[in-house]
Amino acid sequence: MFLVMLTWSLAMPLFAGPDEPANFVKSAAVVRGEWVGENFPATLQASYWTTYVNIDPKFGSANGIPWCFAPMREKSACNLAVEDAPVVDVPPFTNMGRYPPLSFLISGVGTVFGPTDLSVRASRAILAGFCACLVTMAVALIRRRGVSMAPLMMALAPATVFLSSTMSPSGLEAAAALLLWTSSLAAFEESGDRFARWSMALSGLAVIGARPIGAAMYAVIVMLTLVASGATSSLVKQLRTFLPMFGVHLLGIVAMGFWYVVVYDAQSSISLVADQPRANLLDRVAHGLASIPRMFDEGFGDFGWLDTPMPRMPFYLLLAFFFAVVAQGLASSHKRAVGAVVGIAGVVAVMVVVIDLNYYELFRLYGVQGRHVMPVLVGLPIVAGWNLARSRRRDLVVAAGWAVVMVWAFSGALRRYAVGIEPDNAFDVLFSPEWTPIIGVMPSLASIVVASSAFAYFALRD
Repeated sequence: MFLVMLTWSLAMPLFAGPDEPANFVKSAAVVRGEWVGENFPATLQASYWTTYVNIDPKFGSANGIPWCFAPMREKSACNLAVEDAPVVDVPPFTNMGRYPPLSFLISGVGTVFGPTDLSVRASRAILAGFCACLVTMAVALIRRRGVSMAPLMMALAPATVFLSSTMSPSGLEAAAALLLWTSSLAAFEESGDRFARWSMALSGLAVIGARPIGAAMYAVIVMLTLVASGATSSLVKQLRTFLPMFGVHLLGIVAMGFWYVVVYDAQSSISLVADQPRANLLDRVAHGLASIPRMFDEGFGDFGWLDTPMPRMPFYLLLAFFFAVVAQGLASSHKRAVGAVVGIAGVVAVMVVVIDLNYYELFRLYGVQGRHVMPVLVGLPIVAGWNLARSRRRDLVVAAGWAVVMVWAFSGALRRYAVGIEPDNAFDVLFSPEWTPIIGVMPSLASIVVASSAFAYFALRD
């Protein structure tokens, strides 16, 4: 899994991930003691969460680098290095200044090399390694139960791999949520499984600390896995068994609650557009509901600043596999699992509407993205297929399909950054790339084929 993520990391241009320049500056600041920074007056252009950070101003050069290609899908990437970019802002700023520090503590270790491209690559690799460990722990939990790996592979979408391989709290959040769904079900089903409990403890803290609303994500996942596992019938016993772990998680929730009120919400509690006219509530809710199909599109496969969607054929193929596995899992599931799946679908719909309403109140525009709901959405195939028996033919087809989709999605993303998306230029990435990844085009394609196939093989192996 780490090789899959590392290949994505090396093949994508630096700062191709959403908000990655701000995440890089924030990472460098956090490990140097600047957990928040100094106040930056809130503006619609700079966002409510921007702060100045007292670090080498050269780190701030990253903020201007991706704008030669993002978010313009028809343009190839460019090769401006961090060390060669001009210093514009003294002190530097980051749009992520008020976000919780957990993800940035992990990626920030890589900034030991200073304001250089090497620091960006090292930060990406370290965060990818952590996310790969989380995914691998989920694989181990499924293998120990002797059931099908197909549901977990359907939860591991290309966009999750991309976000985990760049520098994004969303990547950590999705990978941690994938493990939390898996470990919670395993722990509630068999409370004596120490590995499941430790996995739940680690992933729970990661989900809580990854984003400002992490505690809400955690609560949703734990409650729905309690329902799906049938542990609600012995809730008091479960609480006693897991009291130490829940106590640690509660401390994390309290800390993040304090952070949200005192740090994150300090400026966003007062909208900059409060005096501007707004659409009526019914229209805003309707817009949110209409955005749900787009959540699948972006959540499964967007590889940039909302400008690089997965090619349509692999997207539809992945969607078909996803719902086929969910349907087959539900056909052999207990009614409580069906109820939990319905709950997941309902929570996703509510989240889309609520996030859209919140963005509208703050910016007078709609801003919900697929990555915002993926921590809940990844639970759909995992809960539905939790007891799905192994079938060599079906599991082989799903694993092969997953590897094909991963390679196809990677190829589409590489095309976008190597030559831009233009009519009839699909093969230009092979013969006349305008931008080339650090390891080259053909080695990148060969690496993703080998790494994806190897992950599928080892995940399926008895």
